[in-house]
Amino acid sequence: MQSEPAIVTGVLRLSNSGANSPPSPVTDLGDAISMLGHQRNLSYRKPSLQRRIP
Repeated sequence: MQSEPAIVTGVLRLSNSGANSPPSPVTDLGDAISMLGHQRNLSYRKPSLQRRIP
């Protein structure tokens, strides 16, 4: 749930900065997608991931 604003922010930053931006917005977006994926699809992932996430 807390990852939802993160992915929205990442998308906005990515679209606002455009092609002349450094790679960092893309990385942030990737991180946001990863976090969202871990939260949403936890059951799809390895059980070890569940133990790592507090």
